[in-house]
Amino acid sequence: MQTATQNLPANIVENIQVIDDYGDQANLTGIKTGDPDKILNITIQKGKRTGKFGQATVGAGNDDRYLARLSANAFKEDRQVSVIGTWNNTNTNSFNLGAQGGSGGRAGGGGSSGGVSTANGVTTNRSLGFNYRDEWGKKVTAYGSYSFSDRDRLITNTSQTQNLFQSGALLNDDNTIGRNNTVNHRFDFNIEYRIDTANYLKINPNFFYSSSNDNTTDVFTNTRNGRVINGNELALTNAKSPNGGVSVLYNHKFKKKGRNFSINTSLSFSKTDQGLSDQYTTRQDTIVTPLFQQINTDNQSSRVVVNLSYIEPLGKTTFLEGNYAFSRNNTDNNRYNYRIDPQTGTQTYVDSLSTLYNYQFTTNKFGLNLRGVKTKYNYTIGMAVQPATLTGESHNFTTTTNTFNLIPTARFIYNFKRNHTLSINYSGSNNQPSFTQLQLQPDFSNPQNRVYGNPNLKPEFSNNIALRYNQFDIASGDALFANLSFNKTQNKIVTNTQPITGTGIDTTRFVQETRYLNTGGYYSANGNYSFSKPFANRKFTATLNGGASFNNNINFIEGQRNEGKNWVFNQGAKLRIDIDSLMDTEVSGNYSINSTRYSLPSSINTDAKTWTLGLDGRNYFFNNFVLGYNLTQTINKGFSATVKANPTLLSTYVEYQFLKNHLAALRFQAFDLFNQNTGVLRVVSGNQIIDTRSNRLGRYFMLSFTMRLQKFAGRQGGRGSFGGGRRGRNRD
Repeated sequence: MQTATQNLPANIVENIQVIDDYGDQANLTGIKTGDPDKILNITIQKGKRTGKFGQATVGAGNDDRYLARLSANAFKEDRQVSVIGTWNNTNTNSFNLGAQGGSGGRAGGGGSSGGVSTANGVTTNRSLGFNYRDEWGKKVTAYGSYSFSDRDRLITNTSQTQNLFQSGALLNDDNTIGRNNTVNHRFDFNIEYRIDTANYLKINPNFFYSSSNDNTTDVFTNTRNGRVINGNELALTNAKSPNGGVSVLYNHKFKKKGRNFSINTSLSFSKTDQGLSDQYTTRQDTIVTPLFQQINTDNQSSRVVVNLSYIEPLGKTTFLEGNYAFSRNNTDNNRYNYRIDPQTGTQTYVDSLSTLYNYQFTTNKFGLNLRGVKTKYNYTIGMAVQPATLTGESHNFTTTTNTFNLIPTARFIYNFKRNHTLSINYSGSNNQPSFTQLQLQPDFSNPQNRVYGNPNLKPEFSNNIALRYNQFDIASGDALFANLSFNKTQNKIVTNTQPITGTGIDTTRFVQETRYLNTGGYYSANGNYSFSKPFANRKFTATLNGGASFNNNINFIEGQRNEGKNWVFNQGAKLRIDIDSLMDTEVSGNYSINSTRYSLPSSINTDAKTWTLGLDGRNYFFNNFVLGYNLTQTINKGFSATVKANPTLLSTYVEYQFLKNHLAALRFQAFDLFNQNTGVLRVVSGNQIIDTRSNRLGRYFMLSFTMRLQKFAGRQGGRGSFGGGRRGRNRD
């Protein structure tokens, strides 16, 4: 979407709309349920739907930095083809491929801001994407995509983990270096067949394949009750994970207006093969204790889903819907654990740490809803019943758990006027336990944390209520968006952790034991807002945004219930200045606080605060020159002294635009001039507080050249603003 909007000439676009998409079934029946996705709908003028446009960039810098990026698009009436690709070591992505493969160290995420990468680690990215859309005759529409990525990442973390226990806290200080290579292939295709005015069929096959290799080293110090144990670990992980499936939607409209039947089915599978070679060594005084192991896992799962819906009109604006949903997950998890002799390399199979486990989760949901569709509002009220069965089999036990849930349904949407709505929605859903939470044999893949599953766990059931308010005035540009949500989970799956006092070789290790159980009392609430107001003919725009969240987390520490009340507040403000052909500048500030209070006296209450001040913009000079700049100051308080950092990030560029309509540009960029780019993160979960500082791409300089090409029916050459060019300026 970003590529298209940056390069489409303004005078071939008829209109641009932001649409709330409630899914295929809502588009067919007109009855909207659930939360919508935002879709950008760009309509091209008739007679100008044939053309080509694209952009290419190449760049080189110091420290062997490089960048090559290409996007190409071709339209011919209904046929649309696009290609986008990149090869760089500047943490730049052409697109997001979603989840990646196995991990060999602590992961980090992020994007980019003002030319400074905020992704943890340094990544070399090779990626290619292809998109296609066409009309196959008058009744069939086909569209799909294929994407490929090959990424190498180097990440270094310094972290401090506090595990809080009644009998004394366990403190882990870690310094890790992780090298990861991940290759992803993703294919997705859709065929929509409009059989006639009453019948519609959609088929959607998809496939995803991921492979990864990880090499992680860790040097650590563990401290508890005055005892100190040092150690190091080398973990080598390789994994392959294919998965795919197909979904089919059929919809039939009867002759009676409003009467409708639909069936939506899907079949999916996934498989993961992973090998972990772990060499873990601890040292206390003169005693050196190695633990070398090889852990191979083979996980396979399949899922079948069938949804049936029948809608009967009771009047012109009232409908009765009966629905049924069937879901069955079948999962096979096999783990083989081998101890390795450090001297000879001989592997010995450990049956007590290995497991062959199969489990199935089956739900049947029967529902009845009353729907009303009025001019100013629509509503849905209903009730569903959902029995669920979780069964599991292993080589030494069999377990079955049955649950029954009553699920009310309620939704109300009020349309004050165009682009001014209020919606309230309630929903309920099941969540099955994972393999790790169910398996009985202990998992020693992390030598510092032994994990024992609980085959008697019940599925979670979550009650969710959400309120959304949206108001946007096209004429004035005023915008207000607000969201509130509340979640309460029954049978919440939580951890019970305790330190282990070892015997034998375990006396030279600090080991934590984790088990799982169901409990009540978990709930969370979230709220956020954003208000923008332009003034002075939209030369200035002021924005306020903020939010708050509360989580009443439950966990057990050495068998005692511990409630962690976690509050997160954030408040931001920014002022944007848009003066045509002179400047685009934004000044911003944001404050956030993360506070946690525990019920057990042994737990340490925490407060972490962050201030972020920013200046981002572009100024235009002498018709062809652009000066860009980005300054960010981050101030962190309350984090562990081991990871504390307050980076000042400054990046800038000078760009010269030339050729007719500024089709070409030469840019010199300087990134992170003070060389302080660092990631700092706090994660609070149960009795654990983790503060992490991660490396990020630091100071470098780059010279790049960009060229745009555009050719559409009825026009010559290109027009429009450059990616970093002047807003609102179109010249021939």
